[in-house]
Amino acid sequence: TTNEPPAPTLVPVVGRITADVSRMPRAELLRTIELFVDSNYSSPIALEALILQEMTPATTTEGEIVSSLAPITLERFFERLGTRAPGRLLRAIGPDMTIGRAGGTPFIVTLSNSYETAFAGLLEWEPFMAEDLPFIAKKETSDETRGTMETPGGATTTTTSSSSVDQTSTTSTSAGSSTLFSFLVPRSSPVWKDIIVKNKDVRALVAHDGEVLLLYAFPKDGLLIIAQTREAFMLVVDALNAPVFGM
Repeated sequence: TTNEPPAPTLVPVVGRITADVSRMPRAELLRTIELFVDSNYSSPIALEALILQEMTPATTTEGEIVSSLAPITLERFFERLGTRAPGRLLRAIGPDMTIGRAGGTPFIVTLSNSYETAFAGLLEWEPFMAEDLPFIAKKETSDETRGTMETPGGATTTTTSSSSVDQTSTTSTSAGSSTLFSFLVPRSSPVWKDIIVKNKDVRALVAHDGEVLLLYAFPKDGLLIIAQTREAFMLVVDALNAPVFGM
């Protein structure tokens, strides 16, 4: 990854990093993005961009085919990641995109030529989106919750049991006439919900405790934002509201 002269972005940013990802396998490509997101940033509210490039063939005016580094398109990026984004979505968004971070929080901004088609495609993609975009989707802190139960009877003993089938474990401690059970129960899976952020209609993947793990929205005609948090989304919208971009 190297510093490069300014490259065009779909949202105003204070810094740009370019990376040649021509021959990178998926795991290395994801690692490159994660390193960008996690590296030191100038400000928790500043937007910075990662410009992914790959060798792309082109034909000269003399008919000669040459290869040169060019920014990767959204469709090509999703292809490289092996996403399960439906074809109608890929036809309705891109080709330009900006991968960025707001502080240490990732986002993608891309174009849309049809809100109806793009939104329908995103709804279809929702069951796979978090897995397909692991560098954006926030991980839950734990998959389990702890519960307790007291039952009468039992000798003074302590036992522990676990099950690899349902990912639960139970510890019981008996004393006198009662037994106290402490057990782990798998938490409910995150669900997609309609929410409002900065007066914009947003689709969000929400954990059992209300934490947003991933979201997307169309803050203006022809533009799609996919972000990890409400805060990152709001910072991108504020940047797009800047006089030079104006929404």
